Amino acid sequence: MIPLKTFVSERRAANLLAQVRWRDGVYCPRCRGES
Repeated sequence: MIPLKTFVSERRAANLLAQVRWRDGVYCPRCRGES
């Protein structure tokens, strides 16, 4: 579990969640395309 103090600002929270969600890069879940 991620400690609550990690989310001290909206920017840090958004960056962390983006890293967790798209750790392999951003791509289309349907076709796996990157554009």
